[in-house]
Amino acid sequence: KDNWLIKKKRLSIKNIELKINLNRFIMKKIKKIAGKTLLLLVMITSSFLFQSCAAIFSGTKDKIFINTTPPNADVYVDGKLLGKSGQDIILKRRYKNTREVNLRLEGYEDMNFGIDQEIAGAYWLNVPFCLAFVVPGVVGFIVDISTGAALKPKATEFNRVLIPKK
Repeated sequence: KDNWLIKKKRLSIKNIELKINLNRFIMKKIKKIAGKTLLLLVMITSSFLFQSCAAIFSGTKDKIFINTTPPNADVYVDGKLLGKSGQDIILKRRYKNTREVNLRLEGYEDMNFGIDQEIAGAYWLNVPFCLAFVVPGVVGFIVDISTGAALKPKATEFNRVLIPKK
């Protein structure tokens, strides 16, 4: 009788050990699969959340300051009146190499100059998403170009002296 109980306990212990080892094996596999799934989920989600990087990280507007002598000239950018000289002017980004500025003040010659643009650094953040996920990456480029966020002014402060009319 004692032998039989001892054998039964040994079988029971071995059975428990097998179950523990099986559970450990299954948990390792689940962790491995879950880790890969989570990584894939993060990559896919971020590719949609962070497309159009320049629009998200550097915005679609810039603040410029144009100072004139004499002050209070009307400031037109690309033909649109945006304010007076001596004040901060909010400039909505456009996908143009140069923004045309026209300064007008009664009794003075109109002055024209260009604001050169450069590619916004955040625009290049679209590249990894384009390489990893082609469609969302391309969408990011398109959104940044269409909103104007891809380009920003090279300079944001300007000083100009207006010439009196003859």
